[in-house]
Amino acid sequence: MTRRAVVMDRARSIRLQLERVPPRWGIAPVIGIVGMLIAVVITIWDFLWFQRGTDWAFYVIQARRFLDGGGFYEPFQVAGAYAVESGVANLYPPPALLLFLPFAFLPGPLWWLLSIGSIAAVVVAFRPAPWSWPIIAVLCLAPRSIQIVLWGNTTLWATAFVALGLRFAWPSILVLIKPYFAPLALIGIRHRSWWLAAAAFAVANLVLLPVWADYLVAWRNAGSTWPSLSYSPGDVVMLAIPLVAWLARRTETA
Repeated sequence: MTRRAVVMDRARSIRLQLERVPPRWGIAPVIGIVGMLIAVVITIWDFLWFQRGTDWAFYVIQARRFLDGGGFYEPFQVAGAYAVESGVANLYPPPALLLFLPFAFLPGPLWWLLSIGSIAAVVVAFRPAPWSWPIIAVLCLAPRSIQIVLWGNTTLWATAFVALGLRFAWPSILVLIKPYFAPLALIGIRHRSWWLAAAAFAVANLVLLPVWADYLVAWRNAGSTWPSLSYSPGDVVMLAIPLVAWLARRTETA
Protein backbone atom coordinates (compact mmCIF):
# COMPACT_ATOMS: atom_id res chain seq x y z
CA MET A 1 0.00 0.00 0.00
CA THR A 2 1.37 3.42 -0.98
CA ARG A 3 1.92 6.21 1.51
CA ARG A 4 -0.87 8.24 -0.09
CA ALA A 5 -3.27 5.33 0.22
CA VAL A 6 -2.37 4.95 3.91
CA VAL A 7 -3.03 8.65 4.53
CA MET A 8 -6.36 8.50 2.67
CA ASP A 9 -7.33 5.39 4.61
CA ARG A 10 -6.52 7.07 7.89
CA ALA A 11 -8.47 10.20 6.95
CA ARG A 12 -11.47 8.07 5.99
CA SER A 13 -11.29 6.25 9.30
CA ILE A 14 -11.17 9.50 11.29
CA ARG A 15 -14.10 10.86 9.34
CA LEU A 16 -16.22 7.78 10.00
CA GLN A 17 -15.45 8.01 13.71
CA LEU A 18 -16.46 11.68 13.78
CA GLU A 19 -19.71 10.86 12.03
CA ARG A 20 -20.59 8.45 14.82
CA VAL A 21 -20.42 11.24 17.43
CA PRO A 22 -23.97 11.52 18.87
CA PRO A 23 -25.79 14.73 17.85
CA ARG A 24 -26.39 15.63 21.50
CA TRP A 25 -22.64 16.15 21.92
CA GLY A 26 -22.78 19.07 19.50
CA ILE A 27 -25.82 20.78 21.01
CA ALA A 28 -24.29 22.06 24.25
CA PRO A 29 -21.25 23.72 22.60
CA VAL A 30 -23.52 25.30 19.99
CA ILE A 31 -25.79 26.78 22.67
CA GLY A 32 -22.79 28.16 24.58
CA ILE A 33 -21.15 29.61 21.48
CA VAL A 34 -24.37 31.12 20.17
CA GLY A 35 -25.02 32.74 23.54
CA MET A 36 -21.53 34.22 23.66
CA LEU A 37 -21.66 35.55 20.12
CA ILE A 38 -25.14 37.01 20.58
CA ALA A 39 -23.75 38.98 23.53
CA VAL A 40 -20.93 40.29 21.32
CA VAL A 41 -23.33 41.24 18.52
CA ILE A 42 -25.64 43.06 20.95
CA THR A 43 -22.75 45.25 22.10
CA ILE A 44 -21.96 46.38 18.55
CA TRP A 45 -25.50 46.22 17.16
CA ASP A 46 -26.07 49.99 16.96
CA PHE A 47 -22.95 50.40 14.84
CA LEU A 48 -23.89 47.51 12.55
CA TRP A 49 -27.57 48.39 12.15
CA PHE A 50 -26.81 52.02 11.32
CA GLN A 51 -24.96 50.86 8.18
CA ARG A 52 -27.48 48.22 7.05
CA GLY A 53 -27.81 47.78 3.30
CA THR A 54 -25.09 50.34 2.48
CA ASP A 55 -23.03 47.99 0.30
CA TRP A 56 -26.08 46.71 -1.60
CA ALA A 57 -27.22 50.29 -2.27
CA PHE A 58 -23.76 51.13 -3.63
CA TYR A 59 -23.88 48.20 -6.08
CA VAL A 60 -27.31 49.21 -7.34
CA ILE A 61 -26.08 52.76 -7.95
CA GLN A 62 -23.18 51.43 -10.04
CA ALA A 63 -25.51 49.21 -12.09
CA ARG A 64 -28.04 51.98 -12.74
CA ARG A 65 -25.34 54.43 -13.78
CA PHE A 66 -24.03 51.85 -16.25
CA LEU A 67 -27.52 51.31 -17.67
CA ASP A 68 -27.95 55.07 -18.02
CA GLY A 69 -24.78 55.25 -20.12
CA GLY A 70 -22.59 56.77 -17.42
CA GLY A 71 -20.11 53.89 -17.26
CA PHE A 72 -19.46 51.32 -14.56
CA TYR A 73 -16.81 53.43 -12.84
CA GLU A 74 -17.11 56.86 -11.30
CA PRO A 75 -16.08 59.66 -13.71
CA PHE A 76 -13.25 60.73 -11.41
CA GLN A 77 -11.79 57.21 -11.55
CA VAL A 78 -11.14 57.41 -15.28
CA ALA A 79 -10.38 61.17 -15.37
CA GLY A 80 -7.10 61.14 -13.48
CA ALA A 81 -5.24 60.18 -10.30
CA TYR A 82 -7.38 59.68 -7.21
CA ALA A 83 -7.22 58.13 -3.74
CA VAL A 84 -9.38 55.06 -3.18
CA GLU A 85 -12.15 55.60 -0.66
CA SER A 86 -14.45 52.73 0.28
CA GLY A 87 -18.08 53.34 -0.63
CA VAL A 88 -17.11 56.02 -3.15
CA ALA A 89 -14.78 54.44 -5.70
CA ASN A 90 -15.95 51.31 -7.52
CA LEU A 91 -13.27 48.63 -7.10
CA TYR A 92 -15.10 45.74 -8.78
CA PRO A 93 -13.98 44.23 -12.10
CA PRO A 94 -16.47 44.26 -15.01
CA PRO A 95 -17.84 40.71 -14.38
CA ALA A 96 -19.48 42.08 -11.23
CA LEU A 97 -22.08 43.54 -13.58
CA LEU A 98 -23.39 39.99 -14.08
CA LEU A 99 -24.52 40.13 -10.46
CA PHE A 100 -25.32 43.83 -10.09
CA LEU A 101 -27.45 44.41 -13.21
CA PRO A 102 -30.35 42.08 -12.31
CA PHE A 103 -30.68 43.83 -8.95
CA ALA A 104 -31.14 47.16 -10.64
CA PHE A 105 -34.65 45.80 -11.34
CA LEU A 106 -35.29 43.12 -8.70
CA PRO A 107 -36.71 43.95 -5.25
CA GLY A 108 -33.93 44.66 -2.76
CA PRO A 109 -34.84 41.92 -0.25
CA LEU A 110 -34.07 39.26 -2.89
CA TRP A 111 -30.38 40.18 -2.60
CA TRP A 112 -30.43 38.63 0.86
CA LEU A 113 -33.15 36.00 0.44
CA LEU A 114 -31.57 34.34 -2.61
CA SER A 115 -27.99 34.36 -1.34
CA ILE A 116 -28.68 33.31 2.25
CA GLY A 117 -31.28 30.80 1.06
CA SER A 118 -28.74 29.18 -1.27
CA ILE A 119 -26.13 28.89 1.48
CA ALA A 120 -28.63 27.46 3.96
CA ALA A 121 -30.07 24.98 1.44
CA VAL A 122 -26.64 23.60 0.56
CA VAL A 123 -25.54 23.32 4.21
CA VAL A 124 -28.73 21.45 5.07
CA ALA A 125 -28.35 19.19 2.01
CA PHE A 126 -24.86 18.17 3.16
CA ARG A 127 -26.27 17.08 6.54
CA PRO A 128 -22.99 17.96 8.30
CA ALA A 129 -21.90 15.72 11.17
CA PRO A 130 -22.54 16.95 14.75
CA TRP A 131 -18.86 17.75 15.38
CA SER A 132 -19.10 20.57 12.82
CA TRP A 133 -22.13 22.31 14.36
CA PRO A 134 -20.16 24.44 16.88
CA ILE A 135 -17.75 25.46 14.12
CA ILE A 136 -20.55 26.45 11.75
CA ALA A 137 -22.26 28.36 14.60
CA VAL A 138 -19.06 30.35 15.22
CA LEU A 139 -18.68 31.14 11.52
CA CYS A 140 -22.32 32.21 11.12
CA LEU A 141 -22.40 34.46 14.16
CA ALA A 142 -18.90 35.94 13.94
CA PRO A 143 -19.10 39.77 13.95
CA ARG A 144 -17.63 39.94 10.42
CA SER A 145 -20.30 37.56 9.11
CA ILE A 146 -22.99 39.70 10.73
CA GLN A 147 -21.47 42.78 9.07
CA ILE A 148 -21.47 41.13 5.65
CA VAL A 149 -25.13 40.16 5.98
CA LEU A 150 -26.35 43.51 7.32
CA TRP A 151 -24.40 45.59 4.83
CA GLY A 152 -25.28 43.28 1.94
CA ASN A 153 -21.63 42.89 0.95
CA THR A 154 -20.79 40.84 -2.16
CA THR A 155 -19.04 38.27 0.05
CA LEU A 156 -22.57 37.08 0.81
CA TRP A 157 -22.94 36.11 -2.84
CA ALA A 158 -19.37 34.82 -3.11
CA THR A 159 -20.24 32.44 -0.26
CA ALA A 160 -23.42 31.40 -2.06
CA PHE A 161 -21.43 30.67 -5.24
CA VAL A 162 -18.93 28.60 -3.23
CA ALA A 163 -21.78 26.66 -1.62
CA LEU A 164 -23.54 26.04 -4.95
CA GLY A 165 -20.22 25.16 -6.54
CA LEU A 166 -19.60 22.49 -3.92
CA ARG A 167 -23.01 21.06 -4.73
CA PHE A 168 -23.36 21.58 -8.50
CA ALA A 169 -19.81 22.48 -9.65
CA TRP A 170 -20.47 25.21 -12.26
CA PRO A 171 -21.66 28.11 -10.02
CA SER A 172 -18.21 28.44 -8.43
CA ILE A 173 -16.94 30.24 -11.55
CA LEU A 174 -19.02 33.25 -10.47
CA VAL A 175 -16.74 33.73 -7.45
CA LEU A 176 -14.56 35.66 -9.93
CA ILE A 177 -16.78 38.70 -9.45
CA LYS A 178 -14.64 39.18 -6.34
CA PRO A 179 -11.03 38.48 -7.43
CA TYR A 180 -9.70 38.20 -3.87
CA PHE A 181 -11.32 34.76 -3.69
CA ALA A 182 -10.38 33.61 -7.21
CA PRO A 183 -8.85 30.26 -6.09
CA LEU A 184 -12.29 29.15 -4.87
CA ALA A 185 -13.60 29.52 -8.42
CA LEU A 186 -11.73 26.28 -9.21
CA ILE A 187 -13.94 24.19 -6.92
CA GLY A 188 -15.88 22.49 -9.70
CA ILE A 189 -13.09 22.35 -12.28
CA ARG A 190 -13.29 18.56 -12.65
CA HIS A 191 -16.84 18.73 -13.94
CA ARG A 192 -17.99 19.41 -17.49
CA SER A 193 -20.60 21.90 -16.30
CA TRP A 194 -17.81 24.04 -14.81
CA TRP A 195 -16.03 24.26 -18.15
CA LEU A 196 -19.26 25.22 -19.91
CA ALA A 197 -19.83 27.95 -17.32
CA ALA A 198 -16.22 29.10 -17.73
CA ALA A 199 -16.75 29.37 -21.49
CA ALA A 200 -19.93 31.41 -20.99
CA PHE A 201 -18.09 33.60 -18.47
CA ALA A 202 -15.32 34.20 -21.02
CA VAL A 203 -17.86 35.20 -23.69
CA ALA A 204 -19.49 37.62 -21.25
CA ASN A 205 -16.10 39.22 -20.63
CA LEU A 206 -15.54 39.63 -24.36
CA VAL A 207 -18.79 41.61 -24.49
CA LEU A 208 -17.52 43.65 -21.54
CA LEU A 209 -14.16 44.53 -23.16
CA PRO A 210 -14.94 48.29 -23.26
CA VAL A 211 -15.69 48.15 -19.53
CA TRP A 212 -12.40 46.30 -18.96
CA ALA A 213 -10.62 49.21 -20.67
CA ASP A 214 -12.19 51.62 -18.14
CA TYR A 215 -11.30 49.26 -15.30
CA LEU A 216 -7.62 49.22 -16.27
CA VAL A 217 -7.59 53.03 -16.45
CA ALA A 218 -9.28 53.26 -13.03
CA TRP A 219 -6.78 50.76 -11.63
CA ARG A 220 -3.83 52.72 -13.05
CA ASN A 221 -5.17 56.06 -11.80
CA ALA A 222 -5.55 54.70 -8.26
CA GLY A 223 -1.85 53.91 -8.17
CA SER A 224 -0.54 52.67 -4.84
CA THR A 225 -3.90 53.25 -3.12
CA TRP A 226 -5.59 50.33 -4.94
CA PRO A 227 -6.46 47.66 -2.35
CA SER A 228 -4.08 44.74 -2.06
CA LEU A 229 -4.97 41.05 -1.83
CA SER A 230 -5.25 41.53 1.94
CA TYR A 231 -8.29 43.81 1.46
CA SER A 232 -10.86 41.27 2.63
CA PRO A 233 -9.07 38.70 4.83
CA GLY A 234 -11.82 38.66 7.46
CA ASP A 235 -14.38 37.61 4.85
CA VAL A 236 -12.85 34.13 4.85
CA VAL A 237 -14.87 33.53 8.02
CA MET A 238 -18.13 33.56 6.06
CA LEU A 239 -16.69 31.75 3.04
CA ALA A 240 -15.70 28.88 5.33
CA ILE A 241 -19.34 28.08 6.24
CA PRO A 242 -20.13 25.91 3.19
CA LEU A 243 -16.57 24.53 3.15
CA VAL A 244 -16.90 23.21 6.71
CA ALA A 245 -20.34 21.77 5.92
CA TRP A 246 -18.86 20.02 2.86
CA LEU A 247 -15.94 18.59 4.84
CA ALA A 248 -18.36 17.34 7.51
CA ARG A 249 -20.94 16.00 5.06
CA ARG A 250 -22.30 12.51 5.66
CA THR A 251 -20.57 10.00 3.39
CA GLU A 252 -23.85 8.57 2.18
CA THR A 253 -24.78 12.01 0.75
CA ALA A 254 -21.35 12.82 -0.70
